[in-house]
Amino acid sequence: MEVLRTDVVVIGAGLAALSSSAAARRSGSHVLLVCEPRAASASALSGGGFRAPADGYPPEQFFLDIVSCGGLLSQRSLAKAMATDAGIVRPFLEEAGLKVSDGARPGLFRVDSGSEPPGEALVAAVSRLVQDAGVETVPGLGWELLLDAGGAVIGFLAYDAARAEWFVVEAPSVVLATGGAAGVYLRTDNSPDASGDGMAMAFRAGAVLADMEFVQFWPVCRLSDGTCECLQPSSLAGSSLEAGDGKNVTAEVNLPGLTAGTASSSQSARLIYERIGLGPDGAGEEIPLRLSSAGGSEAGSGARSEETPTGDVVPAAHHTMGGVVCGDHGQTRVPGLFVAGEVAAGMHGAERLSGTGLTEAVVTGHRAGTLAAGMASRGSGGSAGSDALSRAARDAVGRTVAQLESGADHPTPADAALRIRRAMWHSAALVRTRESLDTAQSELNKIKRAMPLAVDTSDGPDVRAGLKTLNLLLVAEAIARSARYRRESRGVHYRRDYPERDDAEWLRHVRVRLLSGEISLDISQGLELMEP
Repeated sequence: MEVLRTDVVVIGAGLAALSSSAAARRSGSHVLLVCEPRAASASALSGGGFRAPADGYPPEQFFLDIVSCGGLLSQRSLAKAMATDAGIVRPFLEEAGLKVSDGARPGLFRVDSGSEPPGEALVAAVSRLVQDAGVETVPGLGWELLLDAGGAVIGFLAYDAARAEWFVVEAPSVVLATGGAAGVYLRTDNSPDASGDGMAMAFRAGAVLADMEFVQFWPVCRLSDGTCECLQPSSLAGSSLEAGDGKNVTAEVNLPGLTAGTASSSQSARLIYERIGLGPDGAGEEIPLRLSSAGGSEAGSGARSEETPTGDVVPAAHHTMGGVVCGDHGQTRVPGLFVAGEVAAGMHGAERLSGTGLTEAVVTGHRAGTLAAGMASRGSGGSAGSDALSRAARDAVGRTVAQLESGADHPTPADAALRIRRAMWHSAALVRTRESLDTAQSELNKIKRAMPLAVDTSDGPDVRAGLKTLNLLLVAEAIARSARYRRESRGVHYRRDYPERDDAEWLRHVRVRLLSGEISLDISQGLELMEP
């Protein structure tokens, strides 16, 4: 098994991973960036919009907006770090050769990419910056963190699907920046590969997850061949929505008022979800709403096409607020392990403020990469000889293959993944009850009992699909069980059987741990996530 060695290894393909890599390299570390070729990150699919303090929009207001939008659940240290450090974003983008233009309100700006999709232009430019800085990129899917006897990181195990081979990276500092988990749902405007890989890796290594019940759904996404394209409010001027019964529901959905991180956005998403026949009281058969337009407007900055949008529309999973519990520099309770971007919990609380996703990627990536490099240079991570590292890797491969190699009577990765996504979409999406969440958990349990998956372990893409499905199953259960545990409605989490927000009992975080292979939940005593 090939063993690579470095000071800091970053896992991911989006803006958070690139920012982490740049920061660690500037701090003097040798850096490996491990990502899959042509990985479709949320950054590349984004509209290239940012939010940061500016004239007329001071850091204090930015901080208050984050906390207020998050239903008061945002971890204050993370929100403060965001408000304090967001000033680095514009210079970083300009260093990468990108031009930005200001939005209609102070503090909002976006990548000015001309005819090129802004997210793709953003990732391409920052990728060139990172490459020019001397960061080495290695193709592979990160799978399992390798720890020493004291529980500190000594490296990780990865899989290269193109070569159908496992390999190991030895490093005292690992930064997970693999994005969110919106791909656990049947409908998402992210890539279906957004299967919470970094969350699952950290979770299996002993890190704590939190706020997994909070999943943001974008209300109006164009549905085409099973994929969903996020449509921005600015692209919907003059458009109308018609339900399956022929009723115009434009006013109810409030198309002009849709903005990520607003009550109208969440309420409209729930209304559409129920209108298309889903939710605890729905028929379970999806009948999308039909979007028609009077014409004359171009697609908004977040859409990935320029024509006036028409066609079938549905809400879709957009951003996961939950993730790995961390400090304000991405440090976790696993020594040597750091997280950045959507992998991390705590920044957004119960709902994400518009324009903060990409800003968070730069800010948290910079912070995590800088501290990871500093820890590596001080030798603060774990240590183990080559024999111990190889032995740990071989043991991990053995455990993993045991979950994949089986006969034809077991589900394939594609079959299992589709069942997971359908269960989560129908029973644990925008409208939840105890009964619906029990239904979702029951289906997830059936899938677990049908394991191992039917995988040809000599086929690289098949093994990759199996690994992604294992992550999908673990993260989906964390979301469903957290949603059942939180008996109130807050932000994007709506329980029809507990429709009111309850600050007296639930101004706390639901945390998820993996104990002896079983998921265990508890609640924090206050807002601080990093408490014992």
